[in-house]
Amino acid sequence: MEDRAIDILGLNETRLDNTIADSQFDIEGYDIIRRDRNRHGGGVAFYVAQSLTYVNRQDLLSHEDLEILTVEIKKPKSKPFLVTTWYRPPDSKVEIFDKFESYLLKLDQEDKESIIMGDTNCNLLSQSFDHKAEHLKFITETYQYIQLIDQPTRITSSTRTLIDHIFTNKPNIITNHGILHVGISDHSLIYATHKHNTLKADPKIIESRQFKNFDSDAFIEDIKETPFHFAPLMDDPKEMWDVWKSLLLEVINKHAPMRKKESEK
Repeated sequence: MEDRAIDILGLNETRLDNTIADSQFDIEGYDIIRRDRNRHGGGVAFYVAQSLTYVNRQDLLSHEDLEILTVEIKKPKSKPFLVTTWYRPPDSKVEIFDKFESYLLKLDQEDKESIIMGDTNCNLLSQSFDHKAEHLKFITETYQYIQLIDQPTRITSSTRTLIDHIFTNKPNIITNHGILHVGISDHSLIYATHKHNTLKADPKIIESRQFKNFDSDAFIEDIKETPFHFAPLMDDPKEMWDVWKSLLLEVINKHAPMRKKESEK
């Protein structure tokens, strides 16, 4: 860190509270941003190089029990991007994924490059069905995030798990990524190198539905004829949703197809 090799370092399970001042673990050349839980567990933090211009995006947090921090990095002549660290305790209730999805929705509405890293305690190397891992993959894939780390990040005498992840919605801007066994934790350090993304005058592609020939009566008739009753026959709620959504989108696309066009600006 003192050699400035890292611009942004995310920490999970900091175990800090307001009785501990930032000055106790200052690193020269870095700012510390904290979201504490207590001395018994949890907590997240960032070290951000003081050479970077950034904003702590506390406004994005809508659920207090989400242990999340997001900073927006603003570099000269570059598009701003968001960096998030998230710690999900292993004993979290399944509802935490719904709250995380609502957080992803807020990030998506920013319409910016987004990088999410942290210890989610979801093993993405599991060979057997893992409900938590499948839930995490479904949510992140829905918002078009790619997970970069493909090696075990926590290795014990009896287990090899990939529970520390880096997700990004712009994988082409990540030039390098991987893990480092630094030995200060039972988790390996995960890392990614971000390409300096200079602003370009690329045309913006806008997707919208074509309602020019939309016939509401015909649409309603087709909805009435659609066999939505097949969806509840599935055993898996995700399969139910996929079937129902597919049937609905088939009718919508028939009457109001998607179109793409370049923005005039």
